[in-house]
Amino acid sequence: AHSPYGGLRCVVDTRAVLARNLQALMDAQGWNTPELANRSKVDRKTINNMLNQRFDPRLSKVDAVAKAFGLSAWHLLAPQVPIDLIAYYLLTDDT
Repeated sequence: AHSPYGGLRCVVDTRAVLARNLQALMDAQGWNTPELANRSKVDRKTINNMLNQRFDPRLSKVDAVAKAFGLSAWHLLAPQVPIDLIAYYLLTDDT
């Protein structure tokens, strides 16, 4: 389908994108849910809800989780984010 603004319209399942990106980053860092909860100061239940695509999380929670990885919220919400590339930079960061 075409959008009125030109080009193709893209419909994205934002919850699925968030869950995929979050799980990939957790795997790359070797973090489990309690570890991410501790680092982000976001409740474990909220993180589990993000991973299991339940409810729509508050943007402030997505931002806090992203910051735990040294990223911005858009990294977790972008459907085409190259997780392997982000993981590479996370794992090779000298700071």
